Amino acid sequence: LIDVRCLQHPVGQMHQMVHLMFGGVFDRFPTLRMAFLEAGSAWVLCVLERMQREYEHWGVLLGELKREPKEHLKSGRLFFEGELDDELLPYIVQVLGDNVLVFASDFPHFTRPDHISRAIKRFQERRDLSDETKRRILGENARRLYKIN
Repeated sequence: LIDVRCLQHPVGQMHQMVHLMFGGVFDRFPTLRMAFLEAGSAWVLCVLERMQREYEHWGVLLGELKREPKEHLKSGRLFFEGELDDELLPYIVQVLGDNVLVFASDFPHFTRPDHISRAIKRFQERRDLSDETKRRILGENARRLYKIN
């Protein structure tokens, strides 16, 4: 069960993102905002590397694509779960920017209320992310994603 739990969200989201990307969905709908949640964001680095490589090698076969995969992922229209304790988060911010990460919680699903508050407190104390990045991940990006003022 734990092996399925570990892989089901990231692998499924990798497959769907590649399909949407190379199917031209993000190009055809330039104002579409989409969130990939419950899988963290470290997987995005792996799939980005693969999509960029395949685009550079085989993109000529995909004439309708207007933008490279990396442009779409950094556009601020695609959002990924920024897991608060993810050690790779600073690198993800470096590669994709901090405007694509959101804190996602399906609380109270398998989580005690004090767990969430402690995780947020530890996140706010991190020294490897700027205060501005933390604000964006904890709320500003989600407000933009859902058009909440």
